[in-house]
Amino acid sequence: MPMLSLPFRILIAGLFATLCFTAAIVIVFQARPQYEIASSILIICFFCTTFVLMLRALEPLQALPSIFCMFYFSFFYLLPGLVQVSSNTFQMADVLYSDPVATRAALVTAGFLLCFFVGQQLVGRHRYDDAVAMIRKSEESSRIVPITLFCLTAIVLGLLCIKRFGLSVLLSTRGEFKSNILDTLGMSQIQIGLLLSLPRCMVLVGLLLAIYAVRRWRHERPAINALIGVPLVATLTPIFLVVNYLPALARNWQFGILLSFLIVFLKNWRPWIRVGLVVGMLLAMFSLFQWLNVLRHYDSSSSGLEENIEDPITYLKQMDFDGFQTTMNTVKHTDMYGYTYGNQLLSSMLFFVPRSIWKGKGEGTGIMVGRDLGYSMTNLSTPLPAEFYIDFSYAGAWLGGLFVGYLYRRMDYVCAAGVDYGKMNLYLIMVAIATSYTIYGMRGTLLALVNAFGPMAILVFLVLKSPVLARYLFGDKSGGSERPPLQAR
Repeated sequence: MPMLSLPFRILIAGLFATLCFTAAIVIVFQARPQYEIASSILIICFFCTTFVLMLRALEPLQALPSIFCMFYFSFFYLLPGLVQVSSNTFQMADVLYSDPVATRAALVTAGFLLCFFVGQQLVGRHRYDDAVAMIRKSEESSRIVPITLFCLTAIVLGLLCIKRFGLSVLLSTRGEFKSNILDTLGMSQIQIGLLLSLPRCMVLVGLLLAIYAVRRWRHERPAINALIGVPLVATLTPIFLVVNYLPALARNWQFGILLSFLIVFLKNWRPWIRVGLVVGMLLAMFSLFQWLNVLRHYDSSSSGLEENIEDPITYLKQMDFDGFQTTMNTVKHTDMYGYTYGNQLLSSMLFFVPRSIWKGKGEGTGIMVGRDLGYSMTNLSTPLPAEFYIDFSYAGAWLGGLFVGYLYRRMDYVCAAGVDYGKMNLYLIMVAIATSYTIYGMRGTLLALVNAFGPMAILVFLVLKSPVLARYLFGDKSGGSERPPLQAR
């Protein structure tokens, strides 16, 4: 497929955004609009995010992270928020809202997204060349010891998870699993993050690293591959199938796992493939996701399967799309209790510090806000705009958007360089994981997220930087590899 010119890409993106905008207008005016200022702000934001979403999908750069970020804000946050606000219909009806609260939540969202777009523009095109050089340098080392240690850690965590919950719980349906975890065991989001999400993610990354190792070592180190690489894959595979048993997973986790493998192993992400992915995700959101939700809670004795399928507008009012409502909750919470002045963000950054040492360590923002506002169920999400706002008001949302936009654009260039490299590589694996769980991560809460992904991120960083650490600590100029790998690029 020939490269599309910039004016043509802008035209297609504009048509896509206009189509989405028109559909949103129709939805808003189906009923008498409520919270008119907030609705107007959200619909403008929706047009902008869908425009940027399609523009990123059509650009020559074979990148995915920003696409998934924009998809979340467009169709998991803004469109459901617009439906809920314009109709004044919320799944969680424990709290009453006012026009000022809805308007301020919309302004928080708009400021975050505007600064996100600015942050993306701050990343120069030279970052692609930097990413190419970084990946080539990284792939000079075999990393036998670090990869082996990471995989062994993943195996231990996976086995501990199986021992903690048992096969009967892990190999159950989503409805049964959720009932056991939340109701029977009474686990909070943070406990779920540490005891369940962390092992799941570690085992997933461990399996991808083991596959990567086998594909490299079978040519470079056949003996080590036979003694270490193949046994690691053979051990991690059944553990992965148990702790990440698809019928027991939330849909975002199912999607994340499938997408992780797709990004790592699909060698071509040209524009038409990325556009197809966006359209496919949009169709799946209103069809496959809803069918999966019905199937996991379906009771054949009470009603027919088709009777549980909702129309798209009703479907968008469910708790799965509570992002904007929880942002309004956060705004209302700051009116009542004030800002936390960095405590929530610092608690997330220092997730490894025990509460026994730090008495003032924050809890998950969704839990705190839900409890203080009188919710009967406090296991709530908190999107990133709300996380930044509760700490530092509008300035926090603006700076947070700037940082997230910059970070995701940098990830775009690393992803493109990893794909263009032509072979499975460590940086592509890491970006694949970050991209695949973007929707999960953007939904929050931040503290629960870092409890699940923080320890893994630290270990992954050590694996990536192990050649540098080896040279620094031991003067190992080879970076852990006795000879350079065979080049087949």
